[in-house]
Amino acid sequence: WLLGRLAGVLLVGQGVSERAAQWTIPLLGLRAWAILVLIGLLIGTHRWLRARSSSGVAWLGCAAMLLGTPLLYYATEAPMRPHLWGAVVVAIVITRWWDAIERARLDPRGARDRGPWPAIELAAWIGLATAIRPQLAMLVVLVAHERWLVGAGLSPRDRLSLGLKHGLVAALAWLAWAALDLRLHRWMYGELGDYAGEASTHLRAFLLSTHHGAFVWCPVLLLGVLGLAIGLARKRPGAGLLLGLLALQIGLDAGTREIEPFTVL
Repeated sequence: WLLGRLAGVLLVGQGVSERAAQWTIPLLGLRAWAILVLIGLLIGTHRWLRARSSSGVAWLGCAAMLLGTPLLYYATEAPMRPHLWGAVVVAIVITRWWDAIERARLDPRGARDRGPWPAIELAAWIGLATAIRPQLAMLVVLVAHERWLVGAGLSPRDRLSLGLKHGLVAALAWLAWAALDLRLHRWMYGELGDYAGEASTHLRAFLLSTHHGAFVWCPVLLLGVLGLAIGLARKRPGAGLLLGLLALQIGLDAGTREIEPFTVL
């Protein structure tokens, strides 16, 4: 966007209007960057899945992400919206968290030898996600979950002490992004109380509305829920936690602002 804005400013007076310089050209630059980021997300997802399953599963996962979610739309038609950017950071968070809990499960002592750095990195990514979409702040529980697994084999007191010490350091990495989000929120909307209004929950509409209902707009979400349910039944680490976080996200998004059921969601 910044490169497009600079190019537009330099072209004003040479057949380029000020509106084109200030809006159209920067938006084209942002769209090009969004498409590159989407491609990077697909490549990263494919590599991560292929290393842990099979090439077929990796290709299927990427196809589902590209065709079963609105990310392609947000990259090409609405790159100024936060959806693509939030999805990319959440993908990084989940893969880094999964790798960390796998290390902790296989070798808790080796994971402890790494110190607080995995928790700090995870908290920093979650902080960035929070700055993009504030409702993603609840992902911080993934840091506590990972540190709890790292403390396996310690006494309850030592386990709690390790979690508190590392959690406090990690919180600083998250807080820097959260403070930035709070500052931007106040700049855009005024004080936090000024943005609050009447809110009602329309869960059925949120999930099933033909206009951006979650299961309609992002049908692969149904497969994701099924996959998490299977993981929970097989007692896979973190599956229940992710299901709970997803349920909280749905409840929060379905009832945090005044919406018209089945019309604008």
